[in-house]
Amino acid sequence: MVETSVKIEASGLIRPVGKHNPWASWLKAHPWVRRTIITFGFVLSVLLGVQVVVLLLAWKHVEVWVSFMRDFVTSPAMAGMAALIAAIIGARSLKRQLDQTKRQADHTQAEAVHARAMDAEASWWEKFEWVTDRILPKDPKQEKLAKPLAIGLLTSLLNMATAEFQRGAVDGVIEHYLAPENDEGQQKPGPSSKDYDAELRALRSLVDARKNSAAGSSAAEGALRASMYEQSAFDALQSVWQLGNELQFLPRLRVGERHFIPDAILNLDGRRMILEFKAWTKFQHSGADRVLDMFSRALPVVDADRIILITSAPIPPEYAPGGFRANRFENLLLVHWLPEDGSAALEDGIRRALSWSDNAK
Repeated sequence: MVETSVKIEASGLIRPVGKHNPWASWLKAHPWVRRTIITFGFVLSVLLGVQVVVLLLAWKHVEVWVSFMRDFVTSPAMAGMAALIAAIIGARSLKRQLDQTKRQADHTQAEAVHARAMDAEASWWEKFEWVTDRILPKDPKQEKLAKPLAIGLLTSLLNMATAEFQRGAVDGVIEHYLAPENDEGQQKPGPSSKDYDAELRALRSLVDARKNSAAGSSAAEGALRASMYEQSAFDALQSVWQLGNELQFLPRLRVGERHFIPDAILNLDGRRMILEFKAWTKFQHSGADRVLDMFSRALPVVDADRIILITSAPIPPEYAPGGFRANRFENLLLVHWLPEDGSAALEDGIRRALSWSDNAK
């Protein structure tokens, strides 16, 4: 650790804090001057040492100095000096041993931390693969996990992720799993049921977990918005029409080899209609076409003659009464409705759409 700090400081990446010394900078820029000064200092020190020895020998006779050194070597002062020197040497040796031990301990700790991080990452990817295989199975005959459980597992993976690319991987699975086309033919929980409430709670937790992710998927927010919009539409319909003969939620329809689950079937004044709710922030032409294409084949199965698409997005002019797309898809009626408009507005929108359709014929 000490050697690294010195190298970094010498390279200029880290500079000591203090006043700038122009003489030090000048000497650093002229190494030959610095070498000359060091050499001169060494020679001067040697000459001074020789001069001190000469003066001492001139001051006393050699035999006197020999006798003095013999007495000093055998005196307690020499023993104390030897002990002091030995202590200094021992302290330096101990310090080197401690530094080496500390470096080894730091290296071992760093290796242990790295090993734990690698194990945690490998464990995370194993969990990711397990969850992915069960919510998006390669074998279409394999049973999928219940949606609230699948969303909860994805949320756990998102919370356990330690790197942005891991969160991006989870977000990619969420985008695919919660895509609208993957809901087709899948059994949905009925409104106000325990499973429906569990799905809403799971989606809210997932949306909260995604707030800490920089990944770009918005499928979780869209799925939560769609579920809350469907719940509001279910509640509004139930306040106007009775469940049973008039209103049926989430019927499972089979057309050939495919299954369709519209949001509701409504019997109104002798007419039978398929209702589909879409919480769009902006009207989607492809989405409307897909709804028409998907459920037009189911109309004969339920003896219905209309598909009513109820959306939170404003309806563009081409789909409005008299628009060219409205005339082209005469079986598809659109109703713009927001939950805050209330159940009366939803009933009025459905009745007006039917009245326009009847008058257009």
